[in-house]
Amino acid sequence: MIMFHTNLRNLREMQGYSQKKFAELLEIPVTTYRNYENTLREPSYDILINIAKLLNVSTDELLGVKQTGDNYSQLFTLIK
Repeated sequence: MIMFHTNLRNLREMQGYSQKKFAELLEIPVTTYRNYENTLREPSYDILINIAKLLNVSTDELLGVKQTGDNYSQLFTLIK
């Protein structure tokens, strides 16, 4: 199972966002966002939902509960 922080980083990069730009869209400090990707912090439910909306995925997909759909086929293509 892919972990949240790995999904977060990969999906953000697939959308072409820098960490700084993505943090701005979420209206949080970039250091807070970096901590999400570096497993030093977990987002609140509200932030998690906003992340999923910005990345156009479900929270299940973001958390690695459900790994289906176009975003994941693109992700696995990139990993190969």
